[in-house]
Amino acid sequence: MSEHFDVLVVGAGLAGTTVALVAAARGLEVALVYREPRRESSSWYAQGGMAAAVGAEDSPRTHAEDTLAAARGLADPASVRRLTEEAGEAVAALDLWPAFVRDADGRPRPGLEAGHRHARILKAADGFTGRALMELLWPRAWAHPRIHPLPGTAEALITGPGGVWGAWVTPGVSEDPLPVLAGETVLATGGYAGLYPASSNPPANRGQGLILAYRAGALLADLEFVQFHPTIFHPPAPARPLLLTEALRGAGAHLVDRRGRRIMDGIPGAELAPRDVVAQTIWRHRQATGEEVYLTLAHLPPHRIRAGFAALVEAVAAYGLDLTRDPLPVRPGAHFTMGGIWAGTRGQTTVPGLRAVGEAAVSGIHGANRLASNSLLEAVVFGRRAAADLVPRPLPAGFHPGPAPAPLPAAPAWLGEALEAGAGVARDAAGLEALAARLETAGRAPEVELARLLTRAARARAESRGGHWRTDFPVARPRWQGHLVHQVNAGMRFATPGALPAPDA
Repeated sequence: MSEHFDVLVVGAGLAGTTVALVAAARGLEVALVYREPRRESSSWYAQGGMAAAVGAEDSPRTHAEDTLAAARGLADPASVRRLTEEAGEAVAALDLWPAFVRDADGRPRPGLEAGHRHARILKAADGFTGRALMELLWPRAWAHPRIHPLPGTAEALITGPGGVWGAWVTPGVSEDPLPVLAGETVLATGGYAGLYPASSNPPANRGQGLILAYRAGALLADLEFVQFHPTIFHPPAPARPLLLTEALRGAGAHLVDRRGRRIMDGIPGAELAPRDVVAQTIWRHRQATGEEVYLTLAHLPPHRIRAGFAALVEAVAAYGLDLTRDPLPVRPGAHFTMGGIWAGTRGQTTVPGLRAVGEAAVSGIHGANRLASNSLLEAVVFGRRAAADLVPRPLPAGFHPGPAPAPLPAAPAWLGEALEAGAGVARDAAGLEALAARLETAGRAPEVELARLLTRAARARAESRGGHWRTDFPVARPRWQGHLVHQVNAGMRFATPGALPAPDA
């Protein structure tokens, strides 16, 4: 038995929930597939905030310039302009202001983060902005009469004449997949940073949505670009790594060695340099000295830290440490993946009936290195644009979804450690070749297939740019200012930006 909807949204993080709410408000019937527990999503765990040029001295143009600078030559200027110009409008239209810190008169009180020339980061009072946003939007979505939440996992896309017509969804661990048919399918499945063992992401964020799209014929791009957040605190096992938000450094935190000397001295921007610069500096220090790097706020007023980062103070206290006083050992960890499904600012992909939004998409704004707090903004701005563009498509006459897909094979247990060693913060030819050889016989699990594509791109890109750092090719090269794209049965190719479908075609 199958169900038919106007829109199928796979993923209920900020991007997917935004699409569902805006589409339902337009009168469309929306199936919203979500993974349980809902809180195991990158959106829920997102700290920092949402970048938006709302200050008197700021402007969307300046925000766009900062975004393009961070992207290292691989962002699309027109897409970036749409992102920054529509930021305030999207926040207001979705009524997100209750999630953010404001003055007594209701005006926003933005903060500063790395790579931004102005204070433009809207954040929650306790610093856990993603959680505040989802606590605001999930009740609205679950209460909407046109949104039909479906717990489960998408196993494969349903294709036929005219493109994609929904997905096979497994509602439970031991249950058989069911066809969920829809005129438009939107993938909001997040990225693949959870493949790495040292990651700020939930372990389930393993890029499955990207492989669904790839197997349906969509283009994937920029898979080699993985952003490693510089300041991941690793408590004793089995506790999960804890992200120490960029906003701490925006508030004045220092990165120091065991003697208390700042390791970012002499580097432009110091602690507020772009993430790739900070992560590489920490990695170099650890490699050269064999010692830890620490994040410290001991020189700042404790009451200000407790007031601005209450939830993080509490989280660190669970390990017997005081965020306001104790130096915390940090190292880079996989945090955000710039690669994904090639898509426009309305989510459109190269396959009819299939869209991608949020971290699952390459929508022209992050390039080789995402600017801090632009991901939550991308989710709401481009999620809203995608939903506004959805048009109901009737199923082809006599359409049948075909047989249910076979169960997906599991990835080998060693995959994460192998990726960390061969395609982590620092990469070189020997490490990537060893990784490629190991992956060659690792089976057909979606995560393995994605790891092969990532490794192939990282081996080919003989330069360092943003989230792809080759120690054997340590500088950016003009000839590589373009995208490595992948398509099933067509292999990988290099494309200059103008050679790919325009983001708003």
